[in-house]
Amino acid sequence: IKDVKAARVGDTWHLAKQPVAALPGFKPVKPMVFAGLYPASADEYEGLAAAIERLNLNDASVTVKKETSDALGAGFRCGFLGPLHLEVFLQRLQQEQGTDVISTAPTVTYELQLAADPQQQQEEDERRLVIESVADYPRNRKVSCIYEPTVLATIILPQQYCGNVMKLAAARRGTQLEYNFIGGGGGSSSSTAQFSAEGPLQAAATAAAADTNSSSLLGDRVLLRYQLPLSELAGDLYSKLKSATQGYASFDYEEGPLRAADLTLLELLVNGKAVDALAKLVPTDETVRLGRSLAARMRELLDRQQYEVVIQVSWHLHRGWSHCKQGAGALMQLTRHEYSTATQDNTKSRLHV
Repeated sequence: IKDVKAARVGDTWHLAKQPVAALPGFKPVKPMVFAGLYPASADEYEGLAAAIERLNLNDASVTVKKETSDALGAGFRCGFLGPLHLEVFLQRLQQEQGTDVISTAPTVTYELQLAADPQQQQEEDERRLVIESVADYPRNRKVSCIYEPTVLATIILPQQYCGNVMKLAAARRGTQLEYNFIGGGGGSSSSTAQFSAEGPLQAAATAAAADTNSSSLLGDRVLLRYQLPLSELAGDLYSKLKSATQGYASFDYEEGPLRAADLTLLELLVNGKAVDALAKLVPTDETVRLGRSLAARMRELLDRQQYEVVIQVSWHLHRGWSHCKQGAGALMQLTRHEYSTATQDNTKSRLHV
């Protein structure tokens, strides 16, 4: 073996010409969160590559492959088991290896269902495209559906914070699966109450009323189960959850199934050129707000220049033609500085700052 990475956990060794059955229960590690790691300067590329390789010796679950960004130059596309794994790996790079790293925003894998091409006979599986980076999103093909990975989250918290957490989960596109009361101290027996048939806000109101009327009977803790997009866990969901419960909530999750999502490709353009490292897929109903926030933030961070720097936000809506046409008209009415052009394949809108 010339490369230690060739030997994976779970490999079965046997004598030459005497094969045996592989040990059961082992399967390759599947990364869930991806991020681009780039050196602060081009001269530090070899040092970053050596640092990542050293950390990989005792953390083989990290997948690494080379990639090049138009904005950040040469770097690496790394896959991690989750957001916490990414954070720990970055801290080890900085503290143990002493490297100065630029990390892109964490992303997840998306599965795209491409629209059928009438000129080509393709099976449905052949029209499925899996992307690990939003920069790989197909601009010249019509996407009929986007599937995003989800997690099955379990949250245990005191009753008085239940309404805040349910509102937070609803804002993060969560689907409620279970609402159970857990018996607290004082020898009270555990009881169960479920509100799965109600909407998120109605369920939150019902939960608050139940907390007020039945706290002495049902205990002092609540167990919530939600199906949440994995991309939300890569953001600030943890900090928002701790703030909403004053640190009293416990959070655990496991891998969930793929689900169809109404997402839109959001890109930042500087002087008409897209910055691939800042492209992301966002909920369609949040596109304008997130686009304004991204453009305003970039305007604050960029230094003043002796020439004009044009900052734009562009988004692409790949949906049915009738829906696209209606969505484009709605976007055009938002402000005088927006314009929109629609074709039969997609809708592309831009917001100028």
